[in-house]
Amino acid sequence: MIRALLARLRLTHDNHKRIATGAVSIGLVVLATKLCSAAREMAIAWRYGISAEVDAYQLALTVTTWLPMWLSAVAGFVLVPRLIALRRSGGDKRFVDELNGGVLLLGGGLMALTWIAAPFVTDLVTSALPPATRHLAKSLATNMAPIALLIVVGGYFAARLQAREHYWFGVAEAAPALIIALFVILGSVDAAVAPLLYGTVLGWLVYALWLARMTAVADPPLGRLGLRHNSEQWQLLYGPIFAMGLGQLLLTATIPVDQVFAATLGEGAVSTLGYVNRIITLITSFGFVVFARALLPVLSAAIAEGKHDLGRRQTLKWAWLMAGFAAAGTALGWLLAPIGVQILFERGAFNAQDTALVSEVLRYALLQVPPFFAMIVLLQYYAAANRYTVILVINLIALLAKVAVNALLVGPMGVAGIAISTVVMYALMALVLAIGSGERWSRRPQTKPA
Repeated sequence: MIRALLARLRLTHDNHKRIATGAVSIGLVVLATKLCSAAREMAIAWRYGISAEVDAYQLALTVTTWLPMWLSAVAGFVLVPRLIALRRSGGDKRFVDELNGGVLLLGGGLMALTWIAAPFVTDLVTSALPPATRHLAKSLATNMAPIALLIVVGGYFAARLQAREHYWFGVAEAAPALIIALFVILGSVDAAVAPLLYGTVLGWLVYALWLARMTAVADPPLGRLGLRHNSEQWQLLYGPIFAMGLGQLLLTATIPVDQVFAATLGEGAVSTLGYVNRIITLITSFGFVVFARALLPVLSAAIAEGKHDLGRRQTLKWAWLMAGFAAAGTALGWLLAPIGVQILFERGAFNAQDTALVSEVLRYALLQVPPFFAMIVLLQYYAAANRYTVILVINLIALLAKVAVNALLVGPMGVAGIAISTVVMYALMALVLAIGSGERWSRRPQTKPA
C-alpha cells in the first residue's frame, strides 16, 4: 500500500508538487506569525476586555487600514502574474523603477487622505456610540494615518517576492502583532490606549523596512524611483488594476458595513464582532496566505505558457480538496469554540459572560470557512487568467447579498446575524466562481505578450 502511494506521488504533476511544497513552506511561516497574532489578541483582551477602548481602537484601525489593505490585495492579484510574464520575456528595469515611484506616491497620498478624512469617516461609522468613544476613535484614526503608507509599500514588496516564489517574506508580518503585544503588556497602567497607538505605528514601520531589505536581496535590484509611466507595461496593467481594484474595494467594504450594523446594536457589539473576527481571521487568513501565495505564481506560469486547461483542472482539484479539509475543521471548531475563546481571551477584564457571548457568535461565523477556502483557490485561477472583470461582477453581487442578509438578520439575531451574512456571501462567491471556471463557461483570455 505504501509502495503504491509512493508510486502515485511520483506521478503527480510538477505543478501540484510546487504548490504543495510552497504551501508547506508558507504554512510554517504563517503558523509562527499567527501565534504572534494570537499573543497580541490575548494581550489586548487581558488589558482591555470588551470595552469602549477596544471599540474605539477597532473602529479606528478599520478606518485607517481598509483602503491600504485593499491596495495590497490588488498588488498581489495583478502584479504577480504580470511580473512573472515580464520576467519570462527578459524583464523591464524601467517599469520596476516606475512601479517603485508610483507605489511611494500612492502610499503618501493615501496617508494624507487618511489623516484628513479619518475624523469625518469615523463620525459616520460611530454615530450610535457614546460621545467619549467617538472622540477616542477619531483621535486614534488620525494618529494612525502613517500606517496607510507603510501597508501599501510593504504590500508591493511582498508581491515582488511572491512572484519570485520566495515565501519566507511572511516572517515580516509578525512584526506588527509582536510589537503591539509588547507595548500593551509593558505599557504603564495609566497609559490608556497609547500602547495600542504606538505599537501599531511602530509595528508597521518595522514590517515595511524588513520587506524592503528582503526584496533587495531576493529580487535585485530594488530599483530607483521613477515618477512617470513611460513603460509599455502600464498599458497592460491599467484595465486589470481598475477592475480588480474596484472588485477588492467592494469586498473589503464588508468590514465597515458589518461594523456599521454592529454599532446600531449598542456598546459592546463592535467589540464582540471584533473578537469573533480576529479568531476567524486567524483561520481564514492562514488559508488565504498559504494557498493564494502558493497557487498564484504556479497558475500564472501555466497561463503564461498557454496551458489554460491544465491550470483550470488543477484549480478545481485544489478547491474541492481545501473545501473538504475546511469542512472537517469547521465541525471540530464548532465543538471547541467555547474552550478556544476561554483560552484566548478569558482573563483580566474579559469574563465568563463575555466568553459565552463571543462563543455563540463564533459558531455561526465558523460556517464561512469551507466556502471561503474554495473561493480563495478559485480566485487565483481567475487572477492568473486575467479575468478581473468577472471577479468585479461577482464581488458586487456578493456585497449586495451580504447587505441584504444583514438587514434581514441583525435585528432578530444581533451580531450572529452579521456572521451568517458572511457565510452567505462566501458561499455565493464560491458557487459562482466554480460554475464560471467550468469548461463550458471558461474562456481563454486574450492576453498580450509581455
